[in-house]
Amino acid sequence: MKWQHCKGGVWKATGKIGEFVLYKDKGGWKGHYHTPDDSYFFFLPWHRKIEPLKKVCERNTYWETEQK
Repeated sequence: MKWQHCKGGVWKATGKIGEFVLYKDKGGWKGHYHTPDDSYFFFLPWHRKIEPLKKVCERNTYWETEQK
């Protein structure tokens, strides 16, 4: 997965199984993870800055790493 900056200040990391989405909210950053069919969905904790929230996502079990 790799972070992409989208319109409206949203950050997305999309993989084969699901997607992390981060967005600005009330002076900080929120996010969620979901599968394409929305059969699995969870919210991420609020953070004042985006970098710590990105690290939370990258350490998450659902973060997809490319395997050769």
